[in-house]
Amino acid sequence: MTDTVDAANEVLIAGTLGYPEMDDQEEIDELTDIGIFNYAKINIIDVLGTPEFKNTYLNLIDDINLFSFEYRRIFCQKLLEKVFEVYDFQFSEKIDLTSDYDLDSFLKFIEFIEYDNVDFLSLIWEMMKADIMKIDIEVMCKENENKIIKEIEEHIETNDQPRMIALFLRTYYKERFIEWFIRESEKSKVEIKLKILEREEKLNAQY
Repeated sequence: MTDTVDAANEVLIAGTLGYPEMDDQEEIDELTDIGIFNYAKINIIDVLGTPEFKNTYLNLIDDINLFSFEYRRIFCQKLLEKVFEVYDFQFSEKIDLTSDYDLDSFLKFIEFIEYDNVDFLSLIWEMMKADIMKIDIEVMCKENENKIIKEIEEHIETNDQPRMIALFLRTYYKERFIEWFIRESEKSKVEIKLKILEREEKLNAQY
């Protein structure tokens, strides 16, 4: 990771300073922009699947979004390749990255697998009828793999999910999916518990 950080810093510095022989301001500005883009791209992709991803992504994604469609498409394509490397996951259907809608949908998928999944996880844990704050999450999940998968299948049938997220939930093979489910549940267990309590309070208030 240090090597990647160094590489990202090098492209940023090169882009910011330009080259001594350049005197065309437009060329210098373009080189600066490319340096900023590459710095953000490298740093985000490098931390996929790590605890640093959320903060890095949220700090740098606005820089990516300032660029043209083609630049953002390149970023998403590289991120898709990294998903396979980190998660050993490939979509069972062809994923097009040919429109702004496609890119936005793909980034929503990335956000879901990395951090924006508390609502989903809380619904599954609620159906599991287990107090996430009082159990060993890893033991519970490994002892109830089939039940978790069944609850998720039922959830997908009754709740709309964006296409890429639904494909992930349906087709990610069980062993790695359970690892992901444990990791995300451990990371967000307080938020998951609060979300469940919030729904219970709203339900009780209706009666």
